[in-house]
Order: sequence, then structure tokens, then C-alpha cells
Amino acid sequence: MKGVEPDEPQICAVVDHPKLDHQWLWDIFNARKREGVLLDDLFDETDDLPPPLPKQELVSPDLVIDVPPSDPTILDDGEFDVGDIAPPPQPVETWREALEAIEYDPVVREITKVGIAGVTGQELGGEGWKTVHSAPDPSEPDTVGTSITDSAIRDAVKTAVLEMAEELTVEAGYASGFKDRVYSALVQHIRSKFLSGTSLGLAERDEVEFAWKMLRQVKSKVESIPGLVAGIIEYGD
Repeated sequence: MKGVEPDEPQICAVVDHPKLDHQWLWDIFNARKREGVLLDDLFDETDDLPPPLPKQELVSPDLVIDVPPSDPTILDDGEFDVGDIAPPPQPVETWREALEAIEYDPVVREITKVGIAGVTGQELGGEGWKTVHSAPDPSEPDTVGTSITDSAIRDAVKTAVLEMAEELTVEAGYASGFKDRVYSALVQHIRSKFLSGTSLGLAERDEVEFAWKMLRQVKSKVESIPGLVAGIIEYGD
């Protein structure tokens, strides 16, 4: 804006509706959210600025200790040998092709049923300890399961991919602010590989569950290709 210094903090206020389900986007930008704002409401945007740093004052000047200058005769020239350090891998410019070429093992092993064959215990009676064997009641269910709602599993995939994007970004040596590019690339990759090309919101439930189970493979495969994440950040859009 005209008349605004380049280093002066500015606020970008975005009007959104909760039904659009954009929370994943605001998580990427670490946005501060206001809820229940009506059309005629006014708010002071300076409320969203970080508090100013406290002014530092010297409380006890009599306790200040003067540090003598260092002896230049005991200093070296500031150079030291750290050995051979491998340079970081070059960013893969054709990262889209490299990402698409990744293949996955579709066999996912998981525990689907837990049964109790019996319980062995000991009781202390008048004649001492005795071992007690008991079997489960056949009329009671022998499995323990948790029903996960459709929206919960889809939100879980979004959150996991966002966390994966941030981890891969930092591991590649970039600031976490670049995670949005990696997140976008991962989402498109997961759509292509596991969701029949559709979005996470429109994919079938079984496809979403399969994508959730494959996320560990996705992270392992992506981070095993040198320069892939760096290529996404450098050449992605």
C-alpha cells in the first residue's frame, strides 16, 4: 500500500464460512480465526498484532561487571576443518514425474480382531494359593472395536498429510512456511494413487481408509528420493 513502510505489520482479513471446511488451509498459514462475526460488526485489527516487546531497563547498575577484552594471542584465525561434508542433493526439477513414478505395496497388514482365549489367575484361600482358569462367556462379544465417523477419518487424513508435509519440509532444510507447496503436491499424489483421482471429500469411504493406511509408505517413499521435496519447493507452484 502507498504510504506503508515495507517492514510495517499488516493484516489480511479473509471472510470465510465454516461450511466450506477450510480449517486445513488456515492451519497451513497459522491464521488466527474469529468466529461469530456478523456483517455489521467492526473490529480493531490491531488486536491481532503481537504484543510489543517489553522495554528493558537496567535495574541495578551497581551490579554490572565489565568483561575484560579477550587476549588476541590465544585466538586462532577462525578456521577449522570439519572433514568432508556431502553437499545437499540438487532439487529435482522433474519432481512431478518422480512423484508419479513411485510404486506402493498394496498389501497392508493390520490387527482386525482381538480375542480372549481364557484368563489364568491365583486366589489365596484357607488352603493356600490355587490357580484358577476361566473361559470367556461365549454370549459376550470377543472383539473390541471403535466406530469412526466418516468426517473423522477424512479429517484425520488431512491432518496427517499436513503434519507429513511440515516434517518433510524441515527435513529437506527449508523453513516450515514452505509446507503449503509440499502439502499441495502430496494431496494431488494421494488423490492420483489411492482416491481414483477424486478429492478427499468425494472419495469413497473404503478408498479414504486405504489412503490412511498407506500414509506411512508415502512418507517413506517420498523422503527416500534425494532432492524430491526440494524440487517440489523450488519448482512447484
